[in-house]
Amino acid sequence: MSTRRRRCPALVRGLLLAAALASPLGGQAAKEPLVGRLVPTFAWPALNDSTVTISPLSLAGKVALVDLWATWCGPCVREMPTLHAAWVKHRKRGFALVSLSFDSDPATVARFRRSRFAMPWQHVLPSRASRQDAVRIFQAEQFPRAVLIDRDGTVLRVDKGLRGTALLPTLDSALAGLLAGQDRRAGR
Repeated sequence: MSTRRRRCPALVRGLLLAAALASPLGGQAAKEPLVGRLVPTFAWPALNDSTVTISPLSLAGKVALVDLWATWCGPCVREMPTLHAAWVKHRKRGFALVSLSFDSDPATVARFRRSRFAMPWQHVLPSRASRQDAVRIFQAEQFPRAVLIDRDGTVLRVDKGLRGTALLPTLDSALAGLLAGQDRRAGR
């Protein structure tokens, strides 16, 4: 078990490095931030229903939080109560939550959801190749990674204000339409 736990973070570091090296910048960090831009195109099948595709189109018209996480990531697991509170509070107000797991086996995620946190929102478990795409698309350098997307597909925030006690007030503002103009003017 301890060997597996050590290998998983190494696998993710490898995915992050591979995505960076495959970028047109030759391994340099992305120069253009996500915030203020349309979310890049992606399409992944939902974990519980492969007939459902999670994409910018499926999230259109909602304020969406995309959470990149893994069951072996301690900081990710510590965020679960906050994510659950956000889901309960906002799910009927045009809010979508999508957890994008970097675990290698769907059974691991299913066991986690059965025994630790139910996580009643949408889930994606991308293939190994798609994980590299996710790292590139969401410019993930570490986990957890949170990306807040406005109803029109514009990225409002990345990580800042999306963790711990800051999450609920940030979502309140986003759902009230207050973040879009404020963040774009501030260049965040």
